[in-house]
Amino acid sequence: MKNELGDNFIKLCDTFRDINNENLRTILRDNRDTVIGQRYGFSDIDSPESYALKVPISSASDYRSYILDMLNGGENVLTSYPLYCYVVTSGSAGQRKILPLTLEALKRYGTYIDDVAKRAAEGTSGQRLFINMLRIDPDEAIDRKEPVLMSEAYYRYQYESGHFDPDDYVGKKAVNFLSGEDTDYLYAKLWSSFATEKVVTIESIFLYNILLFFSYMKKNGRKIICDMKKRCIPKEIKLSLRVRQELLKMDINDDRLDKILAEFSKGYDRIAERLFPDLKLISGIGSRPSLTEEVMLKKYIGSVPVSHFCYVASECHLGIPVGEYDYVLLPESCYYEFRSVDEYTEQTIGAEKLIEGRDYELMITTFNGLYRYELGDVVTVTGFVGQAPVIRFQYRRDLVLNIAGEKTDELTLDSVIMELKDRFSLIMPEYFARADYKELPGRYEILICSGEISEESRLSEAFDEIMCEKSGDYRDLRNTGDIGDPVVRVFDDEEYHRIKTRFMIAGGHVKPVHIVTT
Repeated sequence: MKNELGDNFIKLCDTFRDINNENLRTILRDNRDTVIGQRYGFSDIDSPESYALKVPISSASDYRSYILDMLNGGENVLTSYPLYCYVVTSGSAGQRKILPLTLEALKRYGTYIDDVAKRAAEGTSGQRLFINMLRIDPDEAIDRKEPVLMSEAYYRYQYESGHFDPDDYVGKKAVNFLSGEDTDYLYAKLWSSFATEKVVTIESIFLYNILLFFSYMKKNGRKIICDMKKRCIPKEIKLSLRVRQELLKMDINDDRLDKILAEFSKGYDRIAERLFPDLKLISGIGSRPSLTEEVMLKKYIGSVPVSHFCYVASECHLGIPVGEYDYVLLPESCYYEFRSVDEYTEQTIGAEKLIEGRDYELMITTFNGLYRYELGDVVTVTGFVGQAPVIRFQYRRDLVLNIAGEKTDELTLDSVIMELKDRFSLIMPEYFARADYKELPGRYEILICSGEISEESRLSEAFDEIMCEKSGDYRDLRNTGDIGDPVVRVFDDEEYHRIKTRFMIAGGHVKPVHIVTT
């Protein structure tokens, strides 16, 4: 584990509890003269216990008026720390939120989330392939009031600090810092990766983005190689002039292109290993509720090791991976509290009282101006590194299907869909589910993206059967008639993504959205 985390980080974990309490003292001291600090009397709080008594647990809605004041020029409102910019959440769990991001928070996040991939690339002459589209030009002055995605702000800051060097990455600066014009960014990512002899890592914010990359390769790879051989990018490809020029300037080895075409002719199983024999690591956020996407991705990447990148939210960077789906909490990022899910209590506890194997909701007080903020994440404590809790994300509290009290979470739903996929041999890169109340009783509606249209009535019956096997609460409520007959609908790629847009779950850095609550 020391090789995985590094000796310096292990030392921080050994004193996690002291660091956690010191984080709280620092935040209260530094923010006592802010609007919110005066409202709750930060200067009079002298312990975690008095903090819990004086400051209520909060959620995003509690900060809207404060943030509006800040956007209108208010100072010392939520935080005294210098503002870096505002970030906007992806909106997958409800309404998009705008949140402050401070320089103090960014400094504390450090480079931990990148260190695993960086170590994998050390000592090689190869380059790292970064799949995502970062839509901030680091050479332009940042607009402090124009909200951006957390990942974009983070990588811009790392670039400014000298930790994110585009020359280490496939395509260098041009293909990693893109613009709103570059909507066909996967075309640019594929072109530049085909032109690169040695790719040592493939990295992304979410593993799902890497699945999209390989799916796009399967669909468009031959055409892109044809374009590369002609040294021509078609006009219909939506890329800016700057990116087009940079792609056309790249050295292109026709022998390599022929080898890639020969590998395509063998099929796409384990294509990552065959196209990029120097590949040492795949990196991106994943979790057990995202298992469908990971199984699909495994077909393309074969035995290449996977790192689950980080446990992160727009509100805060929280953990780095240890093991397959587990994360150790970052000691310096924020002040942590935990609320037991099993005991149905509002009381929070510190890390020293956590019990391995129990489920908890995570509360954070951040260096961004959020106080006793409930993320809505339910996690299981699976162990400790020193004093630092190791957690496994289970589900978001507000992301459940709950028509009549059954509370089906993402993990249960995903296991049902996996069995459905296997039973019918579905090619299914994506799906989401919602509660349909157009008629009573309400029912589950499952929307599947698939290249082959299957008989929906058989899928619906099978889904119902598997759900009854997996969830006793669902089975009981189906038997009493409180939940109606579920319906499974299958769409081709174009129609599916049109529906996603209608439900406002498309755009930004892509992460799998399995449950829609709107």
